[in-house]
Amino acid sequence: MLLFLSLVCTTALSTEADGIERPQHDNCIIEEETIYIAGFFPRASPFSNSRAKNRISKKKWAVKADADIRENYRIFLTKITNLTALIKAMAKEPEPYQQVLVFWQLGEQIVREKTLRGNNSAYDQFLMENLSKDTDIAQPRLIQIELFYRRYAVAATLSMQLVWKHYEVLIQIESESIRKFYQSLAVKKKWSPEELEGQIRQQLYEKITS
Repeated sequence: MLLFLSLVCTTALSTEADGIERPQHDNCIIEEETIYIAGFFPRASPFSNSRAKNRISKKKWAVKADADIRENYRIFLTKITNLTALIKAMAKEPEPYQQVLVFWQLGEQIVREKTLRGNNSAYDQFLMENLSKDTDIAQPRLIQIELFYRRYAVAATLSMQLVWKHYEVLIQIESESIRKFYQSLAVKKKWSPEELEGQIRQQLYEKITS
């Protein structure tokens, strides 16, 4: 509601002796006028409605994204059912080279799944957390297994004479040529994982090639 004040004046005319009408003093009064303006303005801004719709849309998107992540993981877990069963059986009676091959296959499945889902960080995190629970393999070990496959994407480059602990050491070497050097010597000289690690620390490659 707005209150308007207006000044209303009336002018009286008087006839003088010369016959000419001249104005007398104005008589003015103040009048009040009330205007109701509620109908002119909306009670809520249209922008507030838009923000509310955006919040609802974002919430729906988050719910859908979460559902998609869970469904994708369910499909992935179904695909590797035989592999997870083998991993659990292997935990009771481990066979050295079989462990290497199984971890290589698991690493392959992890890398392929992440690539298939577009390397989505939210899904990748969900995948590793839940795969750790479903395989009883700690997440740090799963990260090693993934790196193992990335370093040895071609299975033929694996050596049957080496066990998983050898590869735990070898995958820390980024250079493929240096990694092959130590792998070859480990097989030839029958180094234990500890001996292999010691030779790397002593920079045997640098000494020979310098």
